[in-house]
Amino acid sequence: LTSLHHPFTLPNCSVDELKKITREGMKALIMHEVGHTLGLNHNMKASVIYSPGQLADADFIKGKALSGSVMDYAAINLTLDPDKQGQYFDMAVGPYDIWAIQFGYTPFKNDQELTDLLVRSTEPKLIFGNDADDMRSPGKGIDPRVMINDLSSDAVGYGIERIEMTQELMKNLRATHTDGEISYQAMLGAYASLSGAYSSMVGIMSRYIGGVYVNRPFPNQPNAPQPYEPIPHFQQKRAMEALAKYAFAPNAMEVPSDLIPFLQQQRRGFGFFAKEEDPKMMNRVSRMQADVLAHLLNPKTLLRISDTKEYGNRYVLTDMMGALTNAIFMEDLKSMVNSHRMILQEMYVKTLLAGALQADKNPYDAISKAAMYGEITRIQEMLKANPGTAEIKAHRSLLLKGIEKAQNN
Repeated sequence: LTSLHHPFTLPNCSVDELKKITREGMKALIMHEVGHTLGLNHNMKASVIYSPGQLADADFIKGKALSGSVMDYAAINLTLDPDKQGQYFDMAVGPYDIWAIQFGYTPFKNDQELTDLLVRSTEPKLIFGNDADDMRSPGKGIDPRVMINDLSSDAVGYGIERIEMTQELMKNLRATHTDGEISYQAMLGAYASLSGAYSSMVGIMSRYIGGVYVNRPFPNQPNAPQPYEPIPHFQQKRAMEALAKYAFAPNAMEVPSDLIPFLQQQRRGFGFFAKEEDPKMMNRVSRMQADVLAHLLNPKTLLRISDTKEYGNRYVLTDMMGALTNAIFMEDLKSMVNSHRMILQEMYVKTLLAGALQADKNPYDAISKAAMYGEITRIQEMLKANPGTAEIKAHRSLLLKGIEKAQNN
C-alpha cells in the first residue's frame, strides 16, 4: 500500500472511499504474496494490457486485474474525473497468473497438451518480463514496458495525466492537509507523495527513448512478433516532447510559492541533528532531472539508439541529442535563466564534456562521442550569441569557460 500515488492526497476523499482503497489494496497485496508462495515470479511487464480509456471505464474494469498479472508493481488506478472512478487495485488474478499456474500444476496427459498451452505465450495478455528485465535503473534493461509504477498500454499519455493530476492536487495541499493537525507533517507527506509520483512518471517516460520491445517467441511460432522491435519513431519523439515540458522546462516540477515555506517536518527530539531542516526545492528538482539525464545520456542508451538503426529505429542519435539540447537551453536563451535551469544546464554541459572529451576509460562509443561533441559546439555558439546580463551573463560565462577549458586540455 506504499504506492507513490498516496491515497490521502486525493481531494475530498471520504472515509468510505478510504476504506475501499485500503480493502482493495490489501486484497491485491495478498494475491501478490500468495502468487509467490505458488512459485510465480514478478511480472513487471503485465501492466500494459489495458488502454487508459479501459482503465478509466469503471464498468469495463470492474472485478478484473488492472494488469495481466497480480505479480506486477503497478501504479494505483486513479481516474482524472473522480465521479467516474472505478477500482483502484487488482480485484482478481490476471490472465497470465492463470496460464502460469496451469503450466505449473496441470497433470498433463501427454506432450501435446503441454505444447498447446505453451504455444499461447505470444498472446498479448500473457506478456511477461521479470526483475531481470526491468528498467528501473539507468542502463538496466531495454524494454520500457518492463517497469515498475507504470500502468496502461500508453505509458507516455498515462504519465502526462498523472503529472498534471499531481500539479493540480499540489495547489490544494494547505487547504486539505492542515485542519485539525498539530504540525505540517501530514501536508509534507502529501507533498512528498505527489512529487515522488511526478519523478516516477518522467522516469518511466524517459525509458521509451532508445528502448526496444523484447518478445520471446519460439522459432516458427505462428503469428509471433520478431524478438526485437525498436520503439516506433513517433513514440520516442512524443516521449522526448513530454520530457521537454515536464522534466526540463523552466517551470518543471513547479510548486506553488505559497506552499513552500510551510513544508516543515515535525520535530521530535534531536530529529534534525547535524542537518538543516529547511525545504530544499532545488535539490528535489535537480535529482529528478539528474535521474532522467542518467538514462538518456547513459552510454548503453546512446549506443543502443545507433545499434537499432540496423533493424528499424528511425529516431536517430542526432534527433535525440538535438531535442535534448533544445529542451534544456532554447526556451530561456533570450530571457531570464532561473535557478533550476542554471543547475540543469551546468549538469548537462558537464556530462557532455565528460562523455565527448574524457581521454581514459571512456565508456562511450565513437558515434556517441561525436554526437555529444556536436551539441557542445552548438551550445557554445548559442551562449556566445546570447551572453545575457548580470547574473545570466555570469552563468553563461562560466559554462563557456568550462567548455573552453575541456577543449584545451
